[in-house]
Amino acid sequence: MMRKILSVLACVLVPAVAEAAVYVNEIAWMGGADDANAEWIELLNSGASSVDLSGWTLVASDGSPTITLSGSIAGGGLYLLERTDDDSVAGVTADQFYTGALGNGGEILTLTNASGAAVDTVTGGTNWANVGGDNATKQTAQRTASGWTTASLTPRAANANGIPHESIPPPEENEPEAPTSPVAPPPPSGGGGGPMEVLTPPRYLIEMDIPERVTAGAETTFTAAVYDDAGRRRDDSSITWSFGDGTKRVGASVLHTFYDEGEYAVTVRAEVNGGRKTETFTVVATFAGIRIIGSTERGIALLNESDAPLDLSFWRLSAGGQEFKLPEDTFILPKRTVVFSPKVTGLPVTGAPLLLYPSGEVAATYPSRSLPPPPPQPPVDPTRSQETNAVGAIISSEEAYEEEVTASALPAGAVFAGASDLSRLLSSSWMLAFLALLVFSGGALMLVRRHG
Repeated sequence: MMRKILSVLACVLVPAVAEAAVYVNEIAWMGGADDANAEWIELLNSGASSVDLSGWTLVASDGSPTITLSGSIAGGGLYLLERTDDDSVAGVTADQFYTGALGNGGEILTLTNASGAAVDTVTGGTNWANVGGDNATKQTAQRTASGWTTASLTPRAANANGIPHESIPPPEENEPEAPTSPVAPPPPSGGGGGPMEVLTPPRYLIEMDIPERVTAGAETTFTAAVYDDAGRRRDDSSITWSFGDGTKRVGASVLHTFYDEGEYAVTVRAEVNGGRKTETFTVVATFAGIRIIGSTERGIALLNESDAPLDLSFWRLSAGGQEFKLPEDTFILPKRTVVFSPKVTGLPVTGAPLLLYPSGEVAATYPSRSLPPPPPQPPVDPTRSQETNAVGAIISSEEAYEEEVTASALPAGAVFAGASDLSRLLSSSWMLAFLALLVFSGGALMLVRRHG
């Protein structure tokens, strides 16, 4: 469940600043030789001045990855984005980490500045044929003066063809005109005239979508936006998120993963033109009750064991070395099963499919990796002898023993399995009476035969 929060921020306007040309320079969509998930993306600033990347985004057309940039990129500098951790590029420190895989079938990446204008779009095409890269050799797609090429990776270094920065034309400037700061008129000379007009600072409305409950281990989207009095969105605002687990993100729309269950204090801070507003919310993270309960020719069957609908947007099914990314807004109703047909997923029929979070972490396996509990064992009476316990259920209690005797004769050796049972049998008053009657009856029969 999402909760929509509105908050008001009052501040003073300042002029906007035009930005230099920043674009995608190199893409390692295929990962590394030792780890297919070791993906990374490199940005290049072709301008002479530094660019503040706060509020910039790099987003794939299918929504994964969605990267909200932070920090800055120096004039003529490179900015390295590594997936998940700093191990994606050995020996090279990342400027920022992100989550979400680049599909080997191709992606469309759009780089957007803080004003919401697209400054660079990379259309990879089917299997990245438009830009290059090689999944076998792990060579990357690299931008050149005339387009793209495939070459040995060059993280945080000049591309293979030594692309000169000035040869790339900057994107068209679509920046809106900088608003003029309201200035109070100076008082008349000599102190005469009316009172000076006091200007009221502008007020902004902050709209935040904060989920109350999230799935631990899966990426969740957190969004916030700032609007002015006229209802126009202010993309020049700065929004910072602190998730209470040691993680911080910058951007109007960010993805975050809570890796363990718990209650987290999530703080969002919005700043625009010198004004600041901070709000803190509680978010509860629990592991998803999702299982793979079957894998047949009909498809892969998933069961939502929880009491609420489960959002599987951008989760992935994996089988036979291939993956299928579930589209956005894919939900499974509570306590319901959905079968994903191979006619839809294109996955081979295999007995060991996987369900992956958008980050690539394993959410469920089939068959389950956990072993079933051992069957219950019958209780062992420590007062009995080993021989008595070995007999089984025949002499497990006095009541069972009595029922067995009255129903039919027991097999030889079963009733008198031990001396303790024999003494207990003879000490029972009803059994003594029964034996006396049996002896009397036997003797009567013998007398009849003798005299008959």
